[in-house]
Formats: sequence, structure tokens, C-alpha cells
Amino acid sequence: MMKVQRSLSKARKVLLDAIEKDQTSPKLYLNLLDLEYSGDVTQNEVEILACFDRALQSQMPLESRLLFCQRKVEFLEDFGSDVNVLGAAYEELQKLQKESEPAKRKAENGYDSAQEPDSKRQRVEDGSTGAATAATDPAANNTAYNNWYQQQYGGWGQNSWGQYNQYAQYNQYYPPPPT
Repeated sequence: MMKVQRSLSKARKVLLDAIEKDQTSPKLYLNLLDLEYSGDVTQNEVEILACFDRALQSQMPLESRLLFCQRKVEFLEDFGSDVNVLGAAYEELQKLQKESEPAKRKAENGYDSAQEPDSKRQRVEDGSTGAATAATDPAANNTAYNNWYQQQYGGWGQNSWGQYNQYAQYNQYYPPPPT
């Protein structure tokens, strides 16, 4: 509607009707958001925020709502006129991230560790083994990291530009800056 008839209100009405019929489609909310972004962003701030809120209150999957919330925070950081609204959006983002953590961990691991029998869970022994001591001793970890870092990057920065010394001759053509 917007592209054919150049009518923002008709296009908004069509998208809102479609959202009423299918409240779980992120594409419809993205199209509505794109429609609101097509105008002047600073003047359409209220409509854009209403679109974000409509998406966040929908029955979309948690991951989709989390993405919309992240976009809302980014929008408010860039174009928002009220810091308090940004703070509230950031708190809402934190809440959604906490909600999504257990589901995300379960999906990453492929299983729920709470259902695992106690005999298979990793136990921390009395610390008599050297590996357990090294894993729990921060100084040992720091030393191991420093040794690895020196092996990997120890020579970096020490005459690392020496190979480009052949270009030093080009500097002779430019006079020093006036003082």
C-alpha cells in the first residue's frame, strides 16, 4: 500500500490487521517497523516505540522478542529523546535475557544437567591431585597464560616494522613541518 498508493495510514492498517490474525510472525512486525522507519525517525518516535512494544507484548517466541528488545534499546540509544525510557527498555532487555538463559544453555548442551544422575556429575576432590590444584590456583593459571602469551606474541612489537625500512628513503622528499 505504501509503495503503490503512497498511503502510510492504509499500509499501517493492512499490517495491523495481518498482525491481529497472526501474532507470532516476526516478519509482520518487522514490516510494520520498516514502515514506521520510512518517515522522519525523530518525529515518528512514538509510533516506532509503539511498534516495538506491540512486538514485545506478542506471543512470538522468546528469541524473537529478545531481538526486538535489543533493537528497541539500540533505537533509543540512537534516536531516543528520554533517558528514562531507555533505562526502562534496558531493564526489560535484562529481564528477557535472564528468561532466555536456561533455554539457551539447554539448546547448546543438548541435555538438561539437572536430570543427570549424581554419579555422572563432576565432583571436586580434596585437591590432592596436581591438576585440580592448578585448575583452582589463580597464580598457576596466570603463569601458564603468561608463558603461552610470550610464546605466541613475545616478539611482536620488537622491531616488527624493520622490514619496512626500505621505505625510509621516501621520507627525504618531504620537508619537516614548520615550527
